[in-house]
Amino acid sequence: MSARRILPLVTAILLLTGCAGLPGDESRQLREESRLLREELRKADDTQKKLQNQLAERQRQLRDEQRKVEDLEQKLEALRAIDRDTLNRATRR
Repeated sequence: MSARRILPLVTAILLLTGCAGLPGDESRQLREESRLLREELRKADDTQKKLQNQLAERQRQLRDEQRKVEDLEQKLEALRAIDRDTLNRATRR
């Protein structure tokens, strides 16, 4: 279960704890668990943002490489056309 789903459950438990009058130790423990879960959620969000940024950068790099490949293919095709023209002229003479 993800931290995003657990946090509301822990919050609900904390609210019920206050209403039920649990001893201080249990209430403190639940608050600590809730704090730890919020911390884990924050870390997961940071990791998600970092991964999204890395993905965006890699996609940009891929697009750049694809453009380079297309440019090189066009240059190669132009060189082949020049080569064909040169061969055709040489055979005519």
